[in-house]
Amino acid sequence: MRELQTAASQALGFLVYDTLVFVACLILAFYYSWKLTLVVLSTCVPSVIILFLLSKQLDPAIRAQKQELAHASKYAVAAFSAIELVKVYNGEDHEQWQYQQAIKRAAKHYFRQVLCKCGQMGYIKLWMNMLFVVGFYFAVVLAEQGSLTPGNALTTFYAALTAFQALEAVGPHWLVLAKGMAAGQSLATLAEDVAQRSGGKSGSPDQKSQGYRPLRCDGDFELRNVRLSKRIVR
Repeated sequence: MRELQTAASQALGFLVYDTLVFVACLILAFYYSWKLTLVVLSTCVPSVIILFLLSKQLDPAIRAQKQELAHASKYAVAAFSAIELVKVYNGEDHEQWQYQQAIKRAAKHYFRQVLCKCGQMGYIKLWMNMLFVVGFYFAVVLAEQGSLTPGNALTTFYAALTAFQALEAVGPHWLVLAKGMAAGQSLATLAEDVAQRSGGKSGSPDQKSQGYRPLRCDGDFELRNVRLSKRIVR
């Protein structure tokens, strides 16, 4: 819930703002010089492919990290819930080893996320520097040919550059948005499982409190030495 809340608040607002800036600057750039704008936009084709390849492992790493953290939580809860059994059978080292292994696997997946984000940010910075070289060179060519005035060339180039800088600003928030989308999918899957178990009916509060009832029972239940105890809390 926290990751979904974070992604749907400030990060989503930045995404909407940068998208509007990108569209407005591109319209202005096409108005002054469509040739220079198309040359600048031509760099998007290889860049989109490279960014897609860099972010291809991001979503699987997020899901794997969540799964390993859930396993670590299960080990910790089980050890604390049955702490007496753990002490009786001297299982402290084994429980600690299981927890450490789950944390190490989660850290490995988190490190993969960091590498993906670093690769994206590094390439975006390189892309912005290449835009200066390509944009200014083609603007000088158009100005020498007389098809574009220097003032319109600078206006077009800086409008296109501002549009791409808006895309660059999305980079730091992309990991937060990706985690929010993964959290939303997990919550949607959980809600579907609950709806399937309840038969797809909302029901009354009494029906909800009954929980999940198995269709059949394999084996027998046998209770031995059952005692009722009353504890008075003062």
